[in-house]
Amino acid sequence: MATPSSAVASSSASASALSSVLCPALFITAPGSNHGKTTVTAALARWHRSQGRRVRVFKTGPDFLDPTILERASGNPVYQLDLWMMGVAECRRLLHEAAQQADLILVEGVMGLFDGEPCSADLAELMKIPAVAVVDVAGVAQTLGAIGYGLAHYRPGFPLLGLLGNGVASPRHEEMLRQGMPHGVGYLGSLPRNLQFKLPERHLGLVPAAEVADLDRGRASAAIASNQRHPDHV
Repeated sequence: MATPSSAVASSSASASALSSVLCPALFITAPGSNHGKTTVTAALARWHRSQGRRVRVFKTGPDFLDPTILERASGNPVYQLDLWMMGVAECRRLLHEAAQQADLILVEGVMGLFDGEPCSADLAELMKIPAVAVVDVAGVAQTLGAIGYGLAHYRPGFPLLGLLGNGVASPRHEEMLRQGMPHGVGYLGSLPRNLQFKLPERHLGLVPAAEVADLDRGRASAAIASNQRHPDHV
């Protein structure tokens, strides 16, 4: 998946002490929970790491489970970004620090793109990071276009690059997904339907990385699958 350069720490009244640093960055979001944000974020981190790039990953909100998965995938510490608990300046400082060392920054959102106050969309906009929405497409075909249209237009001017289908069943299924996409909303790629890619869950959320058997193999397989299906967009 393409990751355009983003000024993750630009000069402003709240960050006047920080110089502007450009680093490729991408915000991974979704219409809601359980669409596969962590699966896709971990797959992207693992793929770029395997290509020799230094990847830094951040997780939106106070979460202690997802970061354990993302740390294993990226090989680097994963910190939270929370506008309510930390404030804009501290979120920007952490990103600025990472941008000075990383080849790529990935930020995983929380819940749905516009859920909560402040929401993932607020963080992406304030940090000037373009977003891609992961959508679980089980039981969905051309209606994916309506979901994408809603996410792209709910907040005018929001930097949504497009959608990524998670759980595509077949080439014909992917063809129907593409058919429904409206003008101006990109279909950026997909992960195939494969139980090996799905991260195990329990009542608190994802199972911690230390308790997941074959975690590294599963993330590596997801990364390879993503690249094989859409090599120009990884």
